[in-house]
Amino acid sequence: MNMQNIKPHACVDEVLQLAVRDFALELAKTELAIYKERKSWREACKMSAYFQSTPEKAAFSRLMYVAARVKQSYTVTEISQNLDISRQTICRFTDDCCKEGWIVWEKVHGNSYKYKASEELCQSIEEYADYSSDLFQKTAVHDAEHFLGMLKRRQPELYRQALA
Repeated sequence: MNMQNIKPHACVDEVLQLAVRDFALELAKTELAIYKERKSWREACKMSAYFQSTPEKAAFSRLMYVAARVKQSYTVTEISQNLDISRQTICRFTDDCCKEGWIVWEKVHGNSYKYKASEELCQSIEEYADYSSDLFQKTAVHDAEHFLGMLKRRQPELYRQALA
């Protein structure tokens, strides 16, 4: 084999590729476990069914959670711009969610309102975070992610060592 044709950092690249593949596999397994449990959540809870029905509604719920926890409510325009979703859709979301008590509003002036998650929605998102943490601890997804992150952070150093 001609040693001049081998890139000195090919081994580093191969290890990184294997780490990405390992992380992708563990992430896929974890996401499949979450997917399987979502059906029962949707059946058991009207709020979960609503926010899990579309990616846009899920993102909307997360933004409303952030608003509540950092104490910075958002107008329809701000929500629309932040999520890149039409104002019309956001108005429908805010109307639906205010009626159900999942988000709360405050009047800022005239016909202008700001919105944030209700305590019920905040509790639900925090329960999901706790569930996710428990699930991640049962799988190898965090280990694979930490290993991949360490390799990426050390990649320049590993390349230098491969050239030495």
